[in-house]
Amino acid sequence: MRVNKISLCRASLPLMTKTKLTETIMEITLLILRLIQECGVRSCTCLSHMVTRATKDTKDTKILMHEDDRDPRRYRLNNSNWCSCGQCMAMLTARESICCREVQECSYKLEELDLDASVVCITQHPGFNSVCLDPWVLETVTNAVCQSYVSSQAGNSQNEQYHYVAYCQLPLWCWGYLGKHIRVVLPSCAVQRIRTKYPSPGYAGFKPSS
Repeated sequence: MRVNKISLCRASLPLMTKTKLTETIMEITLLILRLIQECGVRSCTCLSHMVTRATKDTKDTKILMHEDDRDPRRYRLNNSNWCSCGQCMAMLTARESICCREVQECSYKLEELDLDASVVCITQHPGFNSVCLDPWVLETVTNAVCQSYVSSQAGNSQNEQYHYVAYCQLPLWCWGYLGKHIRVVLPSCAVQRIRTKYPSPGYAGFKPSS
């Protein structure tokens, strides 16, 4: 009996978990980049950078996703029912599925000022835009830290650099100086605002300090 391949794929797709589907898409993207590179396309330096970055992001994402299988918070995946501020979205991993109202340091920031009762999210705090989204502030911080270092960590595009610096700014604002190589999980609502304002390709999720 002849089997329709398209029908088979459509029938199999709902059985794939979101984790497996994301992993498969990243692997296909990496394969396409490698095929293009092997065909001798020009701008090899740029393409090699893309392949290297895609390889690293794929490996990082696989590690994070497999860690989720053991995370007691895995019930938070594929939904935002755990959100209390109304601004969070479903995240890539269970570890990142956290609301600002669950983060004590963010709650303290909201309690510092006599804010309107409608302000329930850290992204609605009047300081959030200034500290994490203002392009002139992020430009100044990038220059102060050293642009070559930021480029090595984030990439050469302005969006990638501001995206990286904004992620560094939020902990400094809410937690204070944590020390070298110490990272904290940022609330989903803040991550989404930063990613929307400064989109960056190859998002691989939270990577703990090594």
